[in-house]
Amino acid sequence: FIYRHADIADTKKDTSSDNVKNATENLQRLDNLLADAGIASRRKSGEMIREGKVTVNSLKVDQPGFRINASKDLVMVNGQPVSFETNRQLIYIALNKPRGYVCSDTDSKGNQMRAIDLLKPFFDEWAARKKNTPPPRLFNVGRLDVSSCGLIFFTNDGDWANKVAHPSFNLTKEYLIETPTIPTQAQIDTMRKGTYVTGALCVPLLVHAIRGQ
Repeated sequence: FIYRHADIADTKKDTSSDNVKNATENLQRLDNLLADAGIASRRKSGEMIREGKVTVNSLKVDQPGFRINASKDLVMVNGQPVSFETNRQLIYIALNKPRGYVCSDTDSKGNQMRAIDLLKPFFDEWAARKKNTPPPRLFNVGRLDVSSCGLIFFTNDGDWANKVAHPSFNLTKEYLIETPTIPTQAQIDTMRKGTYVTGALCVPLLVHAIRGQ
């Protein structure tokens, strides 16, 4: 289908340059709006759109760059309406994730412990202090494997999350890997060559051994 916003369609009736300009300026990218609304990071929002989880005015949209009018169009994610509030409180939480917890808002296997569940004290305090205000929808910025531990952020600020997680912003991340023995120089050289992740070659900026720790 081809979806066209009513404001754009109405410009055929009134073709003055001011009206056409105003109608066009009110349209924004769907993935950006979902990120700004705290649904997910910009990248994750794009994935959700491509997977068919997002509808606009009851019509399924599969293009992250699809443009809508946030004040007029009804957007739903997984059947739930999205509110594009301009005065919502932005939340940033740093969590030292333990091993054994997954960085996901869903439990695909039905028995996994989620990192976001460790934020229960925050949500309990929110419910006690702001009884008439729904809790923010937080999502993790990037992810750590279930067997990894360390720093992970949770937020409802999609723009900030994109700046932290997207490779184009060149934010370096440091990982410590424990090994039963001191790695050989050949093993370190192999790690420096990188590895393929989902079809893309990922090469570390720096690899070195920390001996005696």
